[in-house]
Amino acid sequence: MSSATLRLLRSELIHLPKELGDGELVSFLGGLYREFQRAIAGLESAGTEGIRGKRPAISSLCEAILSAVAAVYHQGLDSAVDLISPGLDAVRSELLTVARQNEATVLQGQSLYRVRDSKGTALSGPFELFHLPFEFRHLAAAARYSTDGVPCLYLANSIYTCWTECRLPEISACDTVRLDGIYASRFEFDRRPTLLDFCYPPWALSEALDSLEHDPLVPELAGLDTMNAPIGSDPVSRVQYLGSWLAIWPLLAAVSLRTPSAGRAHGAYPDT
Repeated sequence: MSSATLRLLRSELIHLPKELGDGELVSFLGGLYREFQRAIAGLESAGTEGIRGKRPAISSLCEAILSAVAAVYHQGLDSAVDLISPGLDAVRSELLTVARQNEATVLQGQSLYRVRDSKGTALSGPFELFHLPFEFRHLAAAARYSTDGVPCLYLANSIYTCWTECRLPEISACDTVRLDGIYASRFEFDRRPTLLDFCYPPWALSEALDSLEHDPLVPELAGLDTMNAPIGSDPVSRVQYLGSWLAIWPLLAAVSLRTPSAGRAHGAYPDT
């Protein structure tokens, strides 16, 4: 693995999430994308040809995201979807590479879970555990990957993760009445899922890839056996995954932003 590529993965530029601050989103992303594309173009060492070859697709994705973000403010969500589509088409193969690797290493054989804190209201059936009914979609506020009026279903691969993200108290600190108002549901896939992992940290990816050249003293700590790690054991597939991951990084960055108004947005919702 090229040392230049590893340095890029460990750089502050690639680090996610980004801090948006009080600036305009389009301007912020525009500057970030220009810097990112310069970094990709600067990977001139041996072994980085495949990554540099993705520059046209990366450029198309960046332009499409910026157009879509601007359209949300001035033209509405439907126009934004139309504008971002060409960029997603440009990196379709990269999106599928990342998704299929995640399917094989993260979701295979797993169930997903959702926890709901009913605030003391008794729920009578599974339907009430599922999601906001369609006819009430206008009540859905923007949260993580949701926009106003377009709710998303948030799931985790353990009840503990759901519990933590809902910021529920320690179980030992809950009395019986409190526990009676907390419900959990399990979801099974009836067909093969397609998963994009937006949160696996770049530093962990770099550590796992670095182990291709430098065998770790403790293999279990190399990032290969970390829970939810999308990196397989095959060196070729890992290098392919890296190239595809970098190609879709602009998309990951666009949905990995901290803002002052959303300071409680990470894990503070009533259900997940």
